[in-house]
Amino acid sequence: MLLPELEPTPAERKLNVAQSRLSKDPGGPCRGCPLSASVKVPPSVVDGPTLVVVTAAPSANDERERALCTGQGGQVVRDALARAGVDPSHVSLASLTRCRPPSGDLDSPAWETAVEHCRAYLTVDVAGKTPLLLLGAKPLRAFVDGKAKLGASRGLWAQTTDAREYFTARDPSQLWTIVDPASRESRLGEFVADVTRMSDRLLGREPDSPFTVHVFSSPVEAHRAGFLTELARRTERWTFDIETYDGAKFPSRKNVSTDPCHPDFRLRGIAVATSDTEGVFIECLGWEERIAEARAVLSPAFSSPAPKGAFSGHFDDEGLVYPGWVDAVVNRTDDGMLGLLALSDGAHDTLRLEHAVVNVLGARQYWNGMDKSKMRDAPLSFVAASAVGDACYEHQLIGVVRGRLARGEYFMHGGRQGLNV
Repeated sequence: MLLPELEPTPAERKLNVAQSRLSKDPGGPCRGCPLSASVKVPPSVVDGPTLVVVTAAPSANDERERALCTGQGGQVVRDALARAGVDPSHVSLASLTRCRPPSGDLDSPAWETAVEHCRAYLTVDVAGKTPLLLLGAKPLRAFVDGKAKLGASRGLWAQTTDAREYFTARDPSQLWTIVDPASRESRLGEFVADVTRMSDRLLGREPDSPFTVHVFSSPVEAHRAGFLTELARRTERWTFDIETYDGAKFPSRKNVSTDPCHPDFRLRGIAVATSDTEGVFIECLGWEERIAEARAVLSPAFSSPAPKGAFSGHFDDEGLVYPGWVDAVVNRTDDGMLGLLALSDGAHDTLRLEHAVVNVLGARQYWNGMDKSKMRDAPLSFVAASAVGDACYEHQLIGVVRGRLARGEYFMHGGRQGLNV
């Protein structure tokens, strides 16, 4: 081989094969695919798309029309995009498979096999870095993680491992399987709201973050500036959130950064919210060797009688106490995760704070949610903004819980009162 550096990589070779097949016979049968006898529905790929919408498979109507997103579900998608200001004609459409499975069964072994056969084609269809709108759990798992849950990702922006942005929403074609009209209308409203929130960021019209963030480069700096002394004297409620990482390996190993008793557990920093919109981030990176010095200045604040709240109280407490950053967390009276359970009437999709923000508080997602595997090397400004945003939203969520308890309301969801206490 004279020029081995010019040889295509396995991924490039796979792409070339797919492109060759497409150019020869885009409607022909695929060798070895159990759906090869079905009618192929091609993608709709536009030049310079604003967005790529990815569905699981063509619908029966798509099969008849030989085009994607033509049925009721497709019309919901187009209408929601247009209503949110995204021109549907500037949006590319693709699906995991080009053929519809028998009876539309997306759980059949035949369709799962077809997904693998169509993967090379799909790579061509969605090539580039254009943001993706993934409709349903199947596209989410195909692009992100085979075990990813729709409930934990729905309505949120995130990134794939190759830094491609994606937004996940429910597949609106499933709306017509909901018998109850009120429930169907509620799910439709949820989808429209999700697409609107997605489009605001996509089109650059998302409002500025409402949070005021102050950053200290170390616990000692926070003490010298007087913040920790003031926090120790504070009597009003405040909330905190810790950011952690795996100190021994990058990217992080599973569960290391969420187990305070693991020897490689490390604290990146502490976010403190003193109101719904204002907070402080205290960087702790690199202070493991000076943890006694940090504990001396942090402990008075966390040992004070002021009410304290955290979204995951058990984890946040242990993440500070057991590694030795503070002596104790005194008078932690609020737990945001329990508050989410109460406010969602047990009908929550997930216990993630992002969904408490989107579904319970009805607020926008002003941060991407920190990925623990990247926490160690993420820029301080981004970590601080994300963590303080979390702490401020915890402050808001706990305020809602306390307000409803004060009014004798409990388990409120969707405007329905379930139990008075």
